[in-house]
Amino acid sequence: MWRIFAIAYGILLLLAPIAGLATENIPIPGDWDIDLGWLMVSALGVYTVASLRSVNKDEIGGLVFFGKPLKQIGPGLHFAPLGILRIETVPSTAIDIRIPGPQDKAYRGEDPPPPGMFVPVRITFKKSDESADPLDQRITAELYIFVRAKIEDVMKFWPNIGTVDEFRKEIADTVISAASAILNQKTAAEALLSFEEISKVITTAIENLIGENSNDPNGWGVNLLSARVEMICFNHSLNSALTDLPEKILGLQVIERTAEIEKKRLTLTGEGQANAARSLLEAEAEGLARKAEALKMEGKDLLALQTLMDALKEGKQVVISGPDGLSNLLKMSQAVLGRKE
Repeated sequence: MWRIFAIAYGILLLLAPIAGLATENIPIPGDWDIDLGWLMVSALGVYTVASLRSVNKDEIGGLVFFGKPLKQIGPGLHFAPLGILRIETVPSTAIDIRIPGPQDKAYRGEDPPPPGMFVPVRITFKKSDESADPLDQRITAELYIFVRAKIEDVMKFWPNIGTVDEFRKEIADTVISAASAILNQKTAAEALLSFEEISKVITTAIENLIGENSNDPNGWGVNLLSARVEMICFNHSLNSALTDLPEKILGLQVIERTAEIEKKRLTLTGEGQANAARSLLEAEAEGLARKAEALKMEGKDLLALQTLMDALKEGKQVVISGPDGLSNLLKMSQAVLGRKE
């Protein structure tokens, strides 16, 4: 191709002086003095300047001949004959693809999204019947994935995919399909613990689509730099429930601990009161035994007299029946008087 252009330029340059000499003696009406040779050289110069194109430092380009890429070119000034060749470019820097888009641009309404916004990708997780955890229930959440790739070879990229926009679309469709297939088989709790596994599945799906690297003869001339799950976003009510859950669990633990402490306090208090009452009863029993021994009375009679004395102290009316009651009362009095003496 370049030989053809070089030959054409050489022929035109050789013809220019010949054309100038050939038209030197040809009369031209008016005061015009035209040198056809210089005219051809000037036209060739203008055409050459008009055929110059530049490729920016953050781009790679290619010379395209009526839709067919001929050669990849780098940044700088390049010659592409006007009307015959053109230069097309793609970014040479990494292309970041957020699927389905930035979270702050997600539109969650029922009607079509406004310009610049998108409908988020929603995944329904399976339910686990063996757990009461909110994340093990059948819930639906939004999925966000990040992919970074770099175009290395436009000679493969253009014939296989065409444009960067089409490349983004193909990547997004592949990633969403692969991620949905695995996430639908997991609970939300399992998914949150499986980001690395899901990222590997996504990476494999992309490599199957575009090739393992830019040197793959059947690939798209693209290197995949990274592919990962960026976020699983739950709705506001579930987020609030999950946020409040640690506080509720802590509150329940405080209640349980307080109840345990109160139970222990009551147990210890009851044991102390029981020990005190037992000691008092043992002391009273020992005192009554000594009194009974001193008065030479049976324990039951002494207990009856003790009850009688307690009643008299409180000013209650007491009925003494029979001679034994009076006799025992006199014996008790003598014992008391004897102690005073």
